[in-house]
Formats: sequence, structure tokens, C-alpha cells
Amino acid sequence: MKAAVASMPLGSWFLKKPDWFDHQTGVGLTFAVKTFAASLLELYIAFWAGLEDPRWFFLTVFVVSQPDSGLVLAKSFYRILGTIAGQLVALAQYGELLVAAVAVWICFCSFAARSVCNFASYGFQLAGYTVASVGIPAALAPTGAYDLMLSRFAVRLGPGG
Repeated sequence: MKAAVASMPLGSWFLKKPDWFDHQTGVGLTFAVKTFAASLLELYIAFWAGLEDPRWFFLTVFVVSQPDSGLVLAKSFYRILGTIAGQLVALAQYGELLVAAVAVWICFCSFAARSVCNFASYGFQLAGYTVASVGIPAALAPTGAYDLMLSRFAVRLGPGG
């Protein structure tokens, strides 16, 4: 093997495709590089726009990324529905009943997520944890509830979401 590599010209040695690099690996590497580039672009946009917690925009790109563009559109549709449902339920919470209502809502969303398939399941999961991530902090600081809801909505439905 070393004799074959030693007799090979230097230019063709660099151009020789490694044994581990097949079509599946190439597709995976391309997807990883494109997703990473999109997340960096999203992070730049979030910093440029002066949005609160830009790191969540970076993470959102990885959450919604799919190898096929049609899958991204389908997942984004259910992401929008789940976010809107969770935001609306978070608005309806009041005082002492908040924790019990959040627990019931998460139970409902978990059951529904197990009952449906594909990205509809993801939409129900998102609706469940949106209530917890928006409703509880909003109840602790009601004066900042509107700003919190807008920032979470922007993170989940922004250009990366």
C-alpha cells in the first residue's frame, strides 16, 4: 500500500476520494455545513436587529432543519400552529390556578402528540412547552408579559423558525 501511495503523483493523491466518503456521507456533510451556515446567518441577523437572547435564534435553526425543503415547510406550519396555541393558552392563565392549568395543558398536549403522527406531533409538543416557557415567567412578572410573549414569538417564528 505504501509503495502505491509513494508512486502516485502528489496532485492525484490530493484528488483521490477517501474510502469512507460515499454519497450518503456527502449528503450528510452538505446538510451539516448548510445548517451551520444558516444558523450563523440567523445569529448575525438577531444581533443586528438587537433582539433579546440571540442564542435562541441560533438553536432554532437546528431544531427546524430538515434535509428536504418540503419537510421544513411542513414542520414550520405546525410550529406556527403550536406556538400560537401555546401563546393563547398562556394569555388565559390567572394567579393560583396557573400551575394546575399548565399541568393539565401539558398533559393534553402530550396525549395529543402521542396520538398523531409526523410534524403534527411536534406542533402539540410545542404548544405544551410554550405555555410553560411563556405563562410561568409572565405570571411572575406581569408587567413584562407582553414583551416576553413577543420575544418568544419572534424566536419561534422568526427567519430561522
